[in-house]
Amino acid sequence: MIQDIAPHVFHNEYTPRPIAELDAVVCFDGSQILMDIGSGEDHAVFPQLNDFTPEDQKRIKEYDRLQYLFSIDEMGFFLVSKDCISTPGETLQFLHIQKVRQQSENRIGHAMMVSHHLNTWMTNHQFCGRCGSPTVPHDKERAMYCSHCKNIVYPTISPAVAVAVVDPKTDRILLAKGLGEFRKFALIAGFVEIGETIEDCVRREVMEEVGLKVGKLHYFKSQPWGLTGIEMMGFYAELDGDDKVTIQETELAEARWFHRHELTEESTMSLSFTLIDTFRRGEYVDWLK
Repeated sequence: MIQDIAPHVFHNEYTPRPIAELDAVVCFDGSQILMDIGSGEDHAVFPQLNDFTPEDQKRIKEYDRLQYLFSIDEMGFFLVSKDCISTPGETLQFLHIQKVRQQSENRIGHAMMVSHHLNTWMTNHQFCGRCGSPTVPHDKERAMYCSHCKNIVYPTISPAVAVAVVDPKTDRILLAKGLGEFRKFALIAGFVEIGETIEDCVRREVMEEVGLKVGKLHYFKSQPWGLTGIEMMGFYAELDGDDKVTIQETELAEARWFHRHELTEESTMSLSFTLIDTFRRGEYVDWLK
């Protein structure tokens, strides 16, 4: 999955420091992120401080809201305003954040997603939700701080589930298509509600969206998905009873059962399609034990 970046190491502990020449410069323009595409859009890399003109480097270093985000190996990632950059240059271009799905290297895609998650959170919390005063990045932890009422706001992470409903007796999996632009068959998924356990969320989402009852739940893996600020938890859920599908028409366009041999190989960048591909290969039975 996209967060699997070994042998590189992702350091998300908050250890701010001054930006150095070989550190990555993270810059957003709405939903676009500045990247070096000298080797092609699918092989993008983050620009480093020394890729910019001396004037831009000076502006970046002196930017009063220059924000340390995280590190990968020894490279720090620092968020700056696009106003600090005068002329990006020939190979430095703004790419839509959805290009994260096309990156050939997980290390880059993961950094793009986490950067987007943090930038969205900081942008959405420029003012205190308690008193309305402007906030600033906290100087000792990854948080936004209101000096007026002392309110502290930490990064927003929304828990969600992806559910592979399977019928082990017939070697089938249930897949569904949503009503949005994403038109591939995928898994049942949804957000955890207030006061709800993860297990109850799995059962509720399956019943609501396809009208099926599930019995045994088998935890698979989790995945941070920075494009939408969620922490996705994946499960295999065994069918319990009738296999008749009744879709929730306000959420889904279609849902049906697939035999394992009907499936084609999928990218395993995302948790959902890793669950599907693990089923396709027959390895899902190991998770049901």
